[in-house]
Amino acid sequence: VKQKLGMLCFYIPNGFDEIGKRVNQAVELSMKTCEVCSSEGKSDFWHGWYLTLCDACIKKRRDGTLK
Repeated sequence: VKQKLGMLCFYIPNGFDEIGKRVNQAVELSMKTCEVCSSEGKSDFWHGWYLTLCDACIKKRRDGTLK
């Protein structure tokens, strides 16, 4: 498991159907959940990295108050 392009990325050898369904659900949620505060978020490109952040955390990051 790792973060890539602002979402979770799973590598599962010999995937199982039920596990695959749960992994896909987690990936979909990760694409719309803020990495910082867990609010509803969206993908944002920041200095060469994709992050999934809510509007408030995007503003804090751009203002320099969120590191």
